[in-house]
Amino acid sequence: MKKPDVQDQIGALQKRLAHLQQSLRKAEAENLLNATYLDLACREMGQSTSNFKRECIAKPTPEQKLDRT
Repeated sequence: MKKPDVQDQIGALQKRLAHLQQSLRKAEAENLLNATYLDLACREMGQSTSNFKRECIAKPTPEQKLDRT
């Protein structure tokens, strides 16, 4: 038989794990949705997603330009 405080800790950890799993599923769904939107936008622009990503990585953002000066 486990001590009551150990049982409480186990219950709290199980609740925390369930919450983290739910948060991960939500984040994965949002990531999939964002990736789909990006693919659709790239198709509208007539550009492949991989080329778009490469161009975005190569171009500094306005914030990055300010940091360099």
